[in-house]
Amino acid sequence: MYYLTHLTLPIIVVLIMTISGNHIEWNISWFDLAIEHFAYLYIALASPHWIWAAISSYFEASKGATVGGFCMVHLLLLCIWLLVSLSSVPEAANGWFLYFLGSPIAMTIGALAGKHFAS
Repeated sequence: MYYLTHLTLPIIVVLIMTISGNHIEWNISWFDLAIEHFAYLYIALASPHWIWAAISSYFEASKGATVGGFCMVHLLLLCIWLLVSLSSVPEAANGWFLYFLGSPIAMTIGALAGKHFAS
């Protein structure tokens, strides 16, 4: 059950990005475009979370290690999102590469920290 709660944070970030990125118009074409962007963004931003869920369940990791890995990926996602959204430079969008490249490192550090604190 805790897998599902950890997979909802990317949904919240994607909802904020979808709503804040477009001028809201209450018609079907805006809603259709928002749903399309929502699906693409969720697949992109939640892929490290889904990969960690698959790895931790396949290797039957302890709950502490699993939650630690999720928490570090959440922290990385929020930091990169703030870095990109608060910057006015167009090149700040390249910060998302840090998210995808840093996710395995964050998962490993979080899993080790979660395993240490759970024991």
